[in-house]
Amino acid sequence: MAGAVIGEAVLGTLLEEGLKSGLDLVDKVISFPTKREELRDTVQRLTPLIRQMKAHDETLDRPLDQIERVLTEFQESDKLVRKYSNVRWWKSLSLPFYHDRLQERGKKLERAITIDLQVYTARDVKEILSTLSTLKEIMLTSFSGLTGKGTVIEGLYGAPEKPKYTVGLDGALNRTKNELLNGDEPVLVLTGLPGSGKTTMAKELCWDPHVKAKFGGNIFFVIFSKTPNLRNIVQTIFGHCGRPAPEFSSDEDAINRLSVLLRQFGGKPLLLVLDDVWQGSETLVEKFKFQISGYKVLVTSRVTFPRFVTSCQLEPLGHDDAIRLFHHFSLLDDSSSYKPNKKLVHEVVRGCKGSPLAIEVIGGLLCKQPFEVWQKMKELLLSKSIFDSNTDLLLRLQTSLEVMGDKFPIKKECFMECFMDLGLFPEDKMIPVDTLIDMWAEQYNLDEGGIEAMATIHELTNRNLAKTVIRRKVARDTDKYYSNHFVMLHDLLRELAIHQSSLESFTERRRLIIDLGENNHPEWWPEQKQQGVIARISSLLSGWWPEQKQQGVIARISSLLSGWWPEQKQQGVITRIPSLFFGWWMEQKQQQVIAHSLSIYADDTSTAEWCNIEPDEAKVLILNLQSSSYTIPNFVKKMRKLKVLVVTNYGFHISKLNRFELLGSLSDLKRIRLEKISVPCLCRLMNLQKLSLHMCTTRPAFESSPFDISDALPNLVELNIDYCKDLVKLPVEICKIKPLKKLSITNCHKFSELPKEIGNLENLEMLRLSSCSDLEEIPDSIKSLQKLSHLDISDCISLKELPEGFGYLCNLEKLYMKGCSRCELPLSVMNLQRLMVVVCDEETAASWEPFQPELPNLTIEQLKADINLDWLQGV
Repeated sequence: MAGAVIGEAVLGTLLEEGLKSGLDLVDKVISFPTKREELRDTVQRLTPLIRQMKAHDETLDRPLDQIERVLTEFQESDKLVRKYSNVRWWKSLSLPFYHDRLQERGKKLERAITIDLQVYTARDVKEILSTLSTLKEIMLTSFSGLTGKGTVIEGLYGAPEKPKYTVGLDGALNRTKNELLNGDEPVLVLTGLPGSGKTTMAKELCWDPHVKAKFGGNIFFVIFSKTPNLRNIVQTIFGHCGRPAPEFSSDEDAINRLSVLLRQFGGKPLLLVLDDVWQGSETLVEKFKFQISGYKVLVTSRVTFPRFVTSCQLEPLGHDDAIRLFHHFSLLDDSSSYKPNKKLVHEVVRGCKGSPLAIEVIGGLLCKQPFEVWQKMKELLLSKSIFDSNTDLLLRLQTSLEVMGDKFPIKKECFMECFMDLGLFPEDKMIPVDTLIDMWAEQYNLDEGGIEAMATIHELTNRNLAKTVIRRKVARDTDKYYSNHFVMLHDLLRELAIHQSSLESFTERRRLIIDLGENNHPEWWPEQKQQGVIARISSLLSGWWPEQKQQGVIARISSLLSGWWPEQKQQGVITRIPSLFFGWWMEQKQQQVIAHSLSIYADDTSTAEWCNIEPDEAKVLILNLQSSSYTIPNFVKKMRKLKVLVVTNYGFHISKLNRFELLGSLSDLKRIRLEKISVPCLCRLMNLQKLSLHMCTTRPAFESSPFDISDALPNLVELNIDYCKDLVKLPVEICKIKPLKKLSITNCHKFSELPKEIGNLENLEMLRLSSCSDLEEIPDSIKSLQKLSHLDISDCISLKELPEGFGYLCNLEKLYMKGCSRCELPLSVMNLQRLMVVVCDEETAASWEPFQPELPNLTIEQLKADINLDWLQGV
């Protein structure tokens, strides 16, 4: 009986379960078409978007693994929907099975959308935001500027920083502003004596609220300079507009394309400021006139141009304004060891004759100086007549330097030499402090770390003889990291530096500057070319034998020589005559110079052949280029004392450097800096100690060299690679250079791989990898760098973690990790007992705080980037 009851219960349960299963199967059959259509709709709507996201990633050269996984899920779903789109009636019994497969596929697709795709998107957003933060400075060079506090400035694509202090310009400013806002003239000229404040006033106009209200962000500020290059100027304007700098086939092509560009602003008011236009450039300025509504050109120049309206001519400052400006630059209102009486101050200021530049320089020179220096300066200034020319002002400034005697905080001779060295660089260009450190270390035995050089630069700045620009402060001052430091020079002070260097005769000058732009030739340049020698010999010989016809001259020479040397055969004589004559002729033209520094400027128009100068004493060679290709002159291989080579391309595109192998014969060459150069295959530079590559193409040197880099640079101590966009990985051979102490790879955004052999650099003391946004990993072999004391991985936003071996860097003292909030720290960091400073952002600091109790010497600093665009005025 009990068994029957149990049997009925089991049977009932089975019937109930069977009924449920049957109903479930019926439900699946009924809902199958709906499930299929839902999946089809999802796939059809989202697949194009996923494909578009993948295409963008491919264009941006971003990782594709995650988006490809999502796309695979969509493709599999589409395949299944297509397979079940036409199910025949005889397969109806299989519909529940098809329903389950669609449901399973739908869950995978939902997971791909809700989890994988969201994580992928979140990752992209964070990386893009971090990258934008890292690259903000670069982007803003094309689109806008930053104030000293780092706040974004609206508009003003090319305008430099607003002047910090102006005096006596109000009247002239208002007159020129009224012409700009209300006048009909398309070109206005602001003129005045050198150093009268023309550029200062032009900058002030760019920032005037009324001018900004009319022109908005469409204000472009371009430095014209003494030797303007029209194509380069147009490329600068393209850059200010955020456009890639194009190549132009001619000046006419450049102007035509500029006209097209400016017309794209749709009739909005435009202001183009052409600063520092020299005499003789009037026709060039004329090319920048376009019949565009609301378009104005403001020119600053030392001279007036008859074909353009002179909006204002700056006059010397009135005495009261001059006194105010002098007080500002001489710091008379601050505490000092000596304060001159009011009468002496007024007499010195009168001697400056109202020149803002003279007031600035002389005020800086007299700042905190004793009575004797003030009195001597007053006597000097009052003994000169009122100047009305550039030369008089140069003489006044020159004598002002001589007045100082030995009153400079550093040795006067070294101070003046360093000031004159600034004239070796092109007008209106930024001079890298690292370059000056290299030069002065070899020329004047200043310390290689740069402390003495920076002290000299600070003194030049304090005396208003130069301006120091820090492009981006990313390190402590004590780190002696100066890659973002530059020096700029007023063009008149540059002329003063060159004038001071030119007081000796040509053969006795310590600095030699050769400008070959537009085929300019120095006075001593030989006019004769080799190809004309044979013709001239023939002409001369015809003069010796008037009766002889030209065609018989060579035969007579041969006959005569055969008579003198009977054994000599005729066939060798004729070819020897031109060679002997040309050798004699070149010897006559040869220039012996004792210059210790040689600076050469060349552009695409420089076609002159090199003469046979012999700068045997030169220790520094500076090549200032603005050309697509440049060939190192033959005489370089004879510069046996050369220690420093600086090659800078000031054009917009990479320049090719030919005959690099000539440097292989220079045994004293210790430092090379290349900027915007396609670095050729390296030759053997056996004693090179420092190589700096800035904005260069490195692939030819790193991937195409016929021998290992370690063989080419066996004694390299310092390697700096900055803004080299083609650098993807560091050659393994570099890890074989045992003497290497400093390795810096910065702002190389495609750099993604550090060699695992990095641990072989047993003498490495400093490793800087900042702003390498694609770098994903630091090899564990870094633990072998037992001398490493300084590491910078700031803004390496793709770094996910530090290796476990990181904690075994027993001598690490300073670590920079700003912008590395995603980077996980290994537990081994607790072993870094000598670590004194971690400089980072707020989020990264939170990662370090749990370890701080185990590291008693550790200080965590949250560094705020100090960014400004003072340096843009020199770009």
